[in-house]
Amino acid sequence: MKNEIPDNVIQFPTFERVKQVINEKIDVQIEKADQEEIQKEECVELAHYCFQLMDQAITGNEFIDGFEDMDFLDLSKPECKDMSVIINLLASTFYRYKELKHPFQDNLDIGNQKLDDLMSETEEIKAEVELKELEDEIEKLLNKESEEDDID
Repeated sequence: MKNEIPDNVIQFPTFERVKQVINEKIDVQIEKADQEEIQKEECVELAHYCFQLMDQAITGNEFIDGFEDMDFLDLSKPECKDMSVIINLLASTFYRYKELKHPFQDNLDIGNQKLDDLMSETEEIKAEVELKELEDEIEKLLNKESEEDDID
């Protein structure tokens, strides 16, 4: 008797509404996952398109000799393996632009750091060379002045 609801009490469809809200949230998550998957596919397709352009430009280049025999599709050749990495790095770049995660993004960061280090070293070497040139120039000027003084 205690579980019976009196006739004058209006029952609210609480359970049905909770089910509906849960289903809506699931639908939103599915839609989000589908959208993310579409973006990933587009990034990969764009990377492959870039590969096709590079392959055509490299193997069909009539201005630079020595690369026409490169075969990026022969799995036994190192250039194929290298190009696979390059394609994944491109895809990783496109993923990052779309705010998606890709396992090669860490490699991009490491590569960027290496480039920064190389640029820094190059700048230091340039500065050292310029400093040496200035020192040599000053030395020449000092020697020239001392030679002029010796003539008297």
